[in-house]
Amino acid sequence: MIYKPTYTAPVLAHGTKTADIEWDNIPAAKVSNWLWRQDYTPETEARLALIEGEGLAIRMVSRESDPVARHTEYGDEVWVDSAMEFFFAVREGGVYVNLEMNSAGNKLVGVGAGREVRAAIDEYFPCPPVKAEVVPGRWSAECFFSKSDLDRVFGDFPCGDGAVLYGNFFKVGEETGRPHYGAWAAIDWPEPDFHRPEFFGKIEFRK
Repeated sequence: MIYKPTYTAPVLAHGTKTADIEWDNIPAAKVSNWLWRQDYTPETEARLALIEGEGLAIRMVSRESDPVARHTEYGDEVWVDSAMEFFFAVREGGVYVNLEMNSAGNKLVGVGAGREVRAAIDEYFPCPPVKAEVVPGRWSAECFFSKSDLDRVFGDFPCGDGAVLYGNFFKVGEETGRPHYGAWAAIDWPEPDFHRPEFFGKIEFRK
């Protein structure tokens, strides 16, 4: 049986600006399960925060000195670049959002209950921007989803103390010359496939 981890993240006060989030003070979820091959394993971590009643903020960082970012058009296959990803749902076995980001700030965001039947996020709301930064030795990507937007996907997105999500964080790079597949919650599957919500871990939010 695969162990499903739990990550606890904070609920920040209503009115907190994303630019004011002190990310270094938030615990990190480590992408430490390297799946299907283990020859390239860049240290990667994710941090989440709920802003009470307003939405979900995410920041991911990879200590990768030369990230590949060939795909710069919205909706491109960013996962074949050096990418970091966050998949999340409000209930086990339900619809989930997949956020995939490269170091150029390009993104691919979809909605659905599995790999085969997915819709572009634009069918629900305009895709939020990704803020990416590359500095010597690492790169980062940040995104914010408003509660009002996520309500259109999930009906009523939980956005306060005690909120629970189910999800996974990933580091990937299929066509980078150093293919790699890292996950926070391990996936027991014979071939590369991140769209396995049955292996999602639990994410809890506390004040």
